[in-house]
Amino acid sequence: MNSPFDSFPSEESYIKILIEKFEEKKSAGMVPFFDVEEFEDIIDYYLAQDELDVAGETIISAKGQHPYSSEIKLKEAEVLATQKKYPEAMEILEDLEYLEKGNPDFFFVKAAILAQMGFHEESITTLGRLVVFATDEDLEEGLLQLSREYQEIENYDQALFYLRRLLEEFPHNEDAIYEVGFIYEILGMTAEAERFFRSFIDNNPYSEHAWFGLGNLVLSEGKISEASNAFEYATLINEDFAAAHFNLGNCLMREKKYEKAIGAFENSLEFDILDPITYNYIGLCNLHLNENQKAEIAFKKSIEKDEEFADAWLGLGISLSNRGKYIESRHYVEKAVKLDPENADYKYYLANTLWNLGFGEEAKDFFSDAVEMGLEKTALYLDYSDLLFENGQVEESIEFLIESIRKFPEKGRLRYKYVATLLAMGQHQLAQTELTIALQEFPVQSDALFDFYPNAGQHEFVLDLLENHK
Repeated sequence: MNSPFDSFPSEESYIKILIEKFEEKKSAGMVPFFDVEEFEDIIDYYLAQDELDVAGETIISAKGQHPYSSEIKLKEAEVLATQKKYPEAMEILEDLEYLEKGNPDFFFVKAAILAQMGFHEESITTLGRLVVFATDEDLEEGLLQLSREYQEIENYDQALFYLRRLLEEFPHNEDAIYEVGFIYEILGMTAEAERFFRSFIDNNPYSEHAWFGLGNLVLSEGKISEASNAFEYATLINEDFAAAHFNLGNCLMREKKYEKAIGAFENSLEFDILDPITYNYIGLCNLHLNENQKAEIAFKKSIEKDEEFADAWLGLGISLSNRGKYIESRHYVEKAVKLDPENADYKYYLANTLWNLGFGEEAKDFFSDAVEMGLEKTALYLDYSDLLFENGQVEESIEFLIESIRKFPEKGRLRYKYVATLLAMGQHQLAQTELTIALQEFPVQSDALFDFYPNAGQHEFVLDLLENHK
């Protein structure tokens, strides 16, 4: 059975009908009667559309029909301030102040205009007068605006004071919850922020926004498991909370729980716009699961949403490369490089793709670019040295490894790669010296030697050194 209220227009359709009626009559050279509230809605619409001239013309019509309305005069002050006609706006407010001293709207308008003029201290004084007598929604909004004005002058202690007071009376105000976290972040007071969120949750355990804020906070501290739990609580309280589903997916992906991460990302898509970043993350999770065909589908959906999203082009190229489709892969990775030519990762992947296709010289250029751009991936240096070695540029390969070890002395695999290359070249004496150093500095990584050179065990001195360093 339909409710009798089902036929009532929504606010959006009400405004649409109101504006159509106003503009239709206006174009015919007449303005029908509108009550004060309707005129306020019409003026607000044109202000939101940044049609200031039309808003000003509407004020004239409204004053003609309601010459003694203080509400219309307040709207006139708003329009004048938006047009940066501050003296005229303030003159209207001065005329109204005595009559409107108990009207919260007057104080909101005056505070907003003072803030626009850069007079934040005066705006704070005005809002301070408001919160003395305001109640309910006006008090809630007044406390929030008061906090924001203190933020403008960087008085964060007072800003926090009014946010806390607001949340004591209106604990469901999500803006206030997030702004408390934001201010603590500015101040670098993460421990205090965590105490605030946990205390707030103790008193308001079903506040999804508090759980979400806590999740963001502990995630910034690297506490991924705790963040994951907080985001999950937020989704359990409000299953439509798309951002919480997304952040949960992000945490699960970082925990390498790729299947669960995909589920969380898919949930976020169900309750929000189809976002290219989310599809890209689903693709990345599928890559980690070796589900390359599913990854392709996700990356293609990401590209459909944003053809300029380079990460998705790269992901599509990698998924094809994993399936041995190097020729197709090249096209997509080159597209990623074209979209973001300053991305060293992209150039590294393109170098590998070209190498797999047998284009060693072209690959060399992109390996070199990635190195010069400062990409600090051990795999890049290992691959580039292999390419040089395969191309017969043995001395260049060795020199590159030596330089890489100087640059990244903490990367043990580079040391063992150098030893493997020396063994492959028959430089046993130098290999013995370098292996001794590698075993002293990185004993737990010694298996890497056999990854790089499986025949290393055929050399007796290698076995002896390994035995001595157990």
